[in-house]
Amino acid sequence: MNKKSKVAVAGVAAVALVGGTLAYWSSTTTINNPFSTNSYGGETVEEFNPKEGDGWEPGGKVDKVVSVNNTGDYSIFARVRFEETWTRKDTNEDGEVEVVTLDGYPMYSNTEDGEKNTLFFPTSAAAIPAEGGSVVYKEINTNTTDWIDGKDGYYYSTEILAGDDTDALLQSVTLLPETDMGTYVDVNWVSLDGENWEKGKLIVTENEDGSQTVTIDYDNPKRLDEEITDPNQTIYQKVETMLKSDEKGYADADYVLTIVTELCQSTEDEEGNAIPTKWPMPTTASN
Repeated sequence: MNKKSKVAVAGVAAVALVGGTLAYWSSTTTINNPFSTNSYGGETVEEFNPKEGDGWEPGGKVDKVVSVNNTGDYSIFARVRFEETWTRKDTNEDGEVEVVTLDGYPMYSNTEDGEKNTLFFPTSAAAIPAEGGSVVYKEINTNTTDWIDGKDGYYYSTEILAGDDTDALLQSVTLLPETDMGTYVDVNWVSLDGENWEKGKLIVTENEDGSQTVTIDYDNPKRLDEEITDPNQTIYQKVETMLKSDEKGYADADYVLTIVTELCQSTEDEEGNAIPTKWPMPTTASN
């Protein structure tokens, strides 16, 4: 075992190295990047005492203070439009009571063409109701820069920051003084017992012999006039003032003002000015 043996071993080792598999070192690492979002939110806030609307009379003013509050974490914009309906319970031809919607006036603050419906907004609380126009004056707050009249039936807010609210947009509603409250007529009723009443009136005729003939003239065309022959018969009569069924106007009716509020997020444009993304802000203020 001298030099020859050592050379042979080295040769075997060299062959094993060339024929083996080369292993490369590798490693994997991860880095978590946490993100979170806040929320958008808003609400329409109204100060209104429904009791003040009971027995609403022409010229009557009712406070109805409406504003918008940003309840979220980001800035938002709002726009508001109005709808109104008058309804009344009437009896139809079948004798059934049904709710009837009074028409002949603009029900929406914007028209089908997207323009502001001026007939929906009387000019003052003392205005004379326009033909086909609303009989309710809506007092819009003109002493604020928080709202802009879009001339399209909507009122647009300026940017509402998180946690802030707007000045009042609507302050009150007034039923116009000359609102048609219907036509009233006097109706005569008669009764022989004081309990069962029929429409009609008592007619007393003076006879030539000095006697009197007492007759009940019933309104019902199918009911014959009744002559009272018993001089001791007690006859009851009364006069009732009633609303004419076909000329009721706005009497005996219910009014509902619906406030429609739309909200959208505030984003930044290329110049850094916040603008709504769902609808454009009007550029001309009405104040």
